[in-house]
Amino acid sequence: MNIDAEGIERLLSHLSGLLDISIDIKNPYGDSLFGSCDTSRGLHCHKMVSAPRTCSADMHTLFKKLATTRSRMAQIERDNIHITGYPLYCNKEVVGMLCSCWSADIRRLHHSPEALLEEIANRISFEIQAQFETDNLTKELSHRYEELYLVYEIGKKLGNIDSINDAVTLIAEHAQDAIESDVLIVSLPGRNIHEILYHSPSSVPFEINDTCVLKIINERITKKLASAHTYPVHIFSEELCNDRFPEHFRNVSLEIMAAPIKGKTTMEGIIYFINIGKDNAFETGDMSLINSLAEQMSLLITNKELYDNLKDFLLDVIKALVHTIEAKDSYTSGHSERVSTIAMMIAEGMGFSEEEKETLKWASMLHDIGKIGVPGKVLKKEGKLTQEEFSYIRDHPGKGYSILQPIHQLNGSLEAILHHHEKYDGTGYPSGLQGSEIPVISRIIAVADAYDAMTSARSYRPKISHEEAVAELERVKGRQLDPEIVSIFVNLV
Repeated sequence: MNIDAEGIERLLSHLSGLLDISIDIKNPYGDSLFGSCDTSRGLHCHKMVSAPRTCSADMHTLFKKLATTRSRMAQIERDNIHITGYPLYCNKEVVGMLCSCWSADIRRLHHSPEALLEEIANRISFEIQAQFETDNLTKELSHRYEELYLVYEIGKKLGNIDSINDAVTLIAEHAQDAIESDVLIVSLPGRNIHEILYHSPSSVPFEINDTCVLKIINERITKKLASAHTYPVHIFSEELCNDRFPEHFRNVSLEIMAAPIKGKTTMEGIIYFINIGKDNAFETGDMSLINSLAEQMSLLITNKELYDNLKDFLLDVIKALVHTIEAKDSYTSGHSERVSTIAMMIAEGMGFSEEEKETLKWASMLHDIGKIGVPGKVLKKEGKLTQEEFSYIRDHPGKGYSILQPIHQLNGSLEAILHHHEKYDGTGYPSGLQGSEIPVISRIIAVADAYDAMTSARSYRPKISHEEAVAELERVKGRQLDPEIVSIFVNLV
């Protein structure tokens, strides 16, 4: 605590000289923190007796009396010496005392110094309390800034991460850097996530990932979390049934802080911070930070659940739409799902990112959605289509684009759906795009679409074999289809 020690020292020195007594401020153990020992004209305890000695035992007795009785002063008289203690308070606790010593032989002033010394003690207590509160506020502001900065940094990076596993790893790494516990564990059993990070592996004298040890820790933490009204919970090794630990783990000092990671309705897991061989290493600010990190993981998981539910719902709606279209033509039943399966296989071979694969999945599933506006008699016609009938077919990519345009989540797939009937040589529709002008997702769908169309029976022709279909793909690559994508598909199958 950064109180004005120099000013208090000067004050005590002046008072000591004025009153001809020794005045000190002592801690609960009787040690002198600062006072008038070397500057006053007053006599001190060790100078007032024939044999020099200290009075630490008397100091301890005085402090104990002040702390238990909470009286305004306490006195001891011994060896012709008067020792008086005045309590110094901080946060309503006695944290020290103002001591005065004088010889009974010294001529006393006409007025008693007790009231003055008591007032000085009260003023010093006020100064200690004010500084204590200032220090606490400074620490709290520092911790809050650190907490907000950490949450901001994590949030900024989470926007580029899709998987829960990667997000948990990111949060765990930032948490370990911020709190510097010896070991950090994130356990989400239902998601098969068990992340362990060491601040410094050399400082951990054993393997913390011991099934028995973690089971005991988890049992105790889970029980305490269930009954706790506030988080995180804070426990020490003496609460962990050490006798159940493996031999090398017994009598090891552990300090553990843990907070729950919650899903929408249940507790998904726990984040643990563990210190080894330290006493009370965690600070108050760490508790708040740990809780914020657990809440961030909880929010992440809840949002992922909501997103997955929304995505599943959207997929079900889309499948229903696709089935509605395919119901108009029994020959094309299952076509969209098969095209999607083939397209995703090609994307895997081309090293697509998860985001690109997601866009391709929607586009391939919905590439024929515009056929909902094509009359059934056109779709089922066995012979050659007239110019007017073929115009319905040519319009279906644009119709699909228009139908799906209001769905914001599908914006990335719209261009691919619009151009999946473009040809590599520029003779396709609706825009006559050529080569790399055609979106790569459209080129992938075109290969998958052509293969499935050839290997499925249609109203206007029978299906052909896999070998014949592959030969046809090889024949038209470079004209109708992207030659590179055809080669990737052929190699894969």
